[in-house]
Amino acid sequence: MIHYLDTSALMKRYVTETGSSEVRGLFRRKKAVAAARIAYAELIAATTRLHRQADLTAIARDRILDRIDMDFESMSVVELRPVIILRTRDLLLRHPLRGYDAVHLAAALELKNRGASVSFWCADGLLIDAATKEGLHSVHFGAQSRSR
Repeated sequence: MIHYLDTSALMKRYVTETGSSEVRGLFRRKKAVAAARIAYAELIAATTRLHRQADLTAIARDRILDRIDMDFESMSVVELRPVIILRTRDLLLRHPLRGYDAVHLAAALELKNRGASVSFWCADGLLIDAATKEGLHSVHFGAQSRSR
C-alpha cells in the first residue's frame, strides 16, 4: 500500500494539528509515502508563511525546512509529467476542485494506474470526496472543508 499525502496531510508531519499523530506514524513505521513534486513548493510556502505570521520561530522554520528536504529525499515523489497535468482536465470537469488539488488527485491516480494500491490522505472534504469517487481508499482528517 502506498500512502499518497497531499500538502494538507503532509503539513501535519511538521506542525501539530488534527491528524499529526497519524501522519507522523506513517513516517515512524517507515510506510511507503508518496507525494507530488508540487507539494514541496506548497510546504515551503506554508512554512514560511507561518514564520512571517509569527506562528513559528526562525529556528522552528529552519528545522521544518530541513525535515521537508530530508523527507523528499526518502519518499516516493510523483513528478508532474504531461500525462498527470492533462488528466486534471477531466478531473476538474467531474469534481469541484481547485487546480492543484486536481494535480494531487491525478498524481495519486497515476500511482494507481501503475498497479499500486493507494490510500489518499488529505484534510479537504471536496478533495477526499473526489478521491473516493475516483476509486481511491481515502483518509480524511476533516480539518479543512470548503464550500463552492
